[in-house]
Amino acid sequence: MTIRDRLGWLARLVRALATRLEPVAPLLTRLVLGWAFLRTGYGKLTQFADAVAFFGAVGIPFPRLGAALVTTLELAGGALLCLGLGTRSVAVLLSFTMVVATLTADRAQLFGSFAAGSGYGPIEVVPLLFLLFLLWLAADGGGLVSLDRLLARARPAIGEAEAERVLQRSAATAVRPKTARRWWRLVRQPDLLAPHLRSVAALATRVLVGYAMLRAGIGHASALEATAQSFANRGVPLPAAAALLLAGLESVGGLGILVGLGTRVLSLSLGVVMTVVLATTERARLVEAVVPGGELWVLEVVPLVLLMLFAWLAIRGAGRLALDPVLATRFRGRHSARRADAAGSKRIVILGGGFGGMYAAMELERIFADDPGVHVTLVNQDNFLLFTPMLHEVAASDLDVTHIVCAARKLLTQVEFVNGEVQGIDLGRREVTLAHGDAGLRHVLRYDHLVLGLGSVTNFHGVPGLAEGAYTMRTIGDAIALRNRLIGNMEAASVVADANERARLLTFVVAGGGFAGVETVAAINDFARETRRFYPALREGDIRMVLVHSGDRILPELSPQLGDYARNKLTERGVEVRLQTRVKGLGADGATLGDGTVLPTRTLVWTAGTAPHPLLATLPCAKEKGRVVVDATLAVPSFPGLWSLGDCAVVPDLARGGSCPPTAQHATRQGRVLAGNIAAALRGQRARPFRFRMLGQLAALGRRSGVAQILGLRFSGFVAWWLWRSIYLLKLPGFERKVRVALDWTLDLLFTKDLVKCPTDRGPRVPAAPPKTAPAGELEPAGR
Repeated sequence: MTIRDRLGWLARLVRALATRLEPVAPLLTRLVLGWAFLRTGYGKLTQFADAVAFFGAVGIPFPRLGAALVTTLELAGGALLCLGLGTRSVAVLLSFTMVVATLTADRAQLFGSFAAGSGYGPIEVVPLLFLLFLLWLAADGGGLVSLDRLLARARPAIGEAEAERVLQRSAATAVRPKTARRWWRLVRQPDLLAPHLRSVAALATRVLVGYAMLRAGIGHASALEATAQSFANRGVPLPAAAALLLAGLESVGGLGILVGLGTRVLSLSLGVVMTVVLATTERARLVEAVVPGGELWVLEVVPLVLLMLFAWLAIRGAGRLALDPVLATRFRGRHSARRADAAGSKRIVILGGGFGGMYAAMELERIFADDPGVHVTLVNQDNFLLFTPMLHEVAASDLDVTHIVCAARKLLTQVEFVNGEVQGIDLGRREVTLAHGDAGLRHVLRYDHLVLGLGSVTNFHGVPGLAEGAYTMRTIGDAIALRNRLIGNMEAASVVADANERARLLTFVVAGGGFAGVETVAAINDFARETRRFYPALREGDIRMVLVHSGDRILPELSPQLGDYARNKLTERGVEVRLQTRVKGLGADGATLGDGTVLPTRTLVWTAGTAPHPLLATLPCAKEKGRVVVDATLAVPSFPGLWSLGDCAVVPDLARGGSCPPTAQHATRQGRVLAGNIAAALRGQRARPFRFRMLGQLAALGRRSGVAQILGLRFSGFVAWWLWRSIYLLKLPGFERKVRVALDWTLDLLFTKDLVKCPTDRGPRVPAAPPKTAPAGELEPAGR
């Protein structure tokens, strides 16, 4: 057995043990937190006059009302946490209360408790610990042993009638002010932010536990003799060796957890070590600490707190901002081939490697990581995931070509990846026919569950000349072709003497005023105008950028104020914005608009239309405008085992009504929900409906400006541009790609844009020798 196999076996063992711990950590956290809040609330209730005096002393307005409100929240919240009823909403409300109370009453305790001292460092920071555990509960809920879980199982699956009632309730709440309704929605449905809360909670827990253990290890190592003497006084055998071992484990384990390296293994190991230490050295302290009386708080029980934190880290891992995910692809063994041949294994086939298909595959890999009875296959024509929000930056030379594509085989370590084109789907026989390469190789995949994530294709709406001469912005090849076109036109225009031809070369038209069109025209406008100085024969006025949009304002998905801001910003930078007009044709003379205007151009970029994948038309299932109709669980009705998501599916929007828009943030979440529903179907459990309300949308306008609308709040200018880059950098899959893109952006601040064309054709070669011809006298008669 190789080292990689052993590490893979150890990782699977630890994950299996962590799965067994899953009901324990939320239950223990709820009971400890619930008892703590009940205890503090009861203390304030019995000593209400002292609580009112304290609130008044720290400057809280209306101290009696504040003391009554906090007491009620602590008593009710503590009881609900113990029962596991409304856990996420209660955790959010108590977190808000804790933040307000800490910032007003416990400032000195919060900031002063990080001072150097003995023990486990900042673990005595009571408000921080409460917030940390409430964060975990807000992210993951009450766990398996809670009333929330029982109520969820008792609730029937959402159908059309229930969806209609949800929509009616949403409409009934429209009378509330927008801001209040927005934040109330977050309190009622904190699962909207659950992935982000998990990342923040994992990072905060790692830092807190890692720093505490590292500090304790350094303290024990610096006072090794005193530690050994303490062990000897408590009857520990071999006290010197035990003290040295403890100091080493705490130091190494704390450092590993701090950086997120081997988090689950270290958490379980340190948890076992702490349990042994507690059982031998600190029995009295542990028992006495949980006896009622004394302080109102209970979380001064450092060992119990650390064990709870170790349990959370062992279950949830290190989070995204850690070394574990980076090293997972190198040290996690592959088992796809063995699983594919296993008798009776369930086969899940995902067609399409876009956002929906790829995130469904990654979630299925996480769910069935240690289940040899499930085999998952992802089929895609490209062997990578393209991060399309950054595609325009490749066309404008802000990013390297390969830095916004993530290799599928790196993202998926236990899911079989097949690079091929789907030729046909037989729903009756449950088979998918694939073709590979130019050689015409074909083979058939059988499936038990099939996921349709084929995405969409460009739709030119029958406009003459577009299919032959227009550029698009959907693939990495499109971005490279557009970049080469920009550079080639400027090279040609710098030597052309004909003024009309120069105008055609330097006029660039973008059709479509949505996100893709606006970001594309802004990016290529910056590129052309910033690189013009390298062409002395060209003047600033020679470059002409035109954005054509059929609506009355660009970026209709955003508020009118942001749309007007974007239009004004583009106009200031030399972009002509033509509204309420369409492109009617593209020919040798240029682009013809709906009002009869002819724009002399050699380059038109089409971003104004998409259509579902043509293969969907061959399927017998119900469709709407070419897209497959699915129910709230993303299953195709009347076809068991068939699922669909993303651009090729009509997904009911339970939050707003109608259907979900084809955006990346919807597709990624649909992928995760769909993977969970497939797992539920295989395990005989209830499927979960997809319910998601868009968090926001952003658009980059070039030159470090942008527009953003997040949770109803509007941003523009530099702040919006910074949000665009920050959010999309975090969304970019893979730590390696994040680093490469960040380096590209940093270098872009220091150097000018690259003017090198990327040739895609094959290089010159020696021509084939002409056939030899016999001398005239040696030619034979034709009749011979």
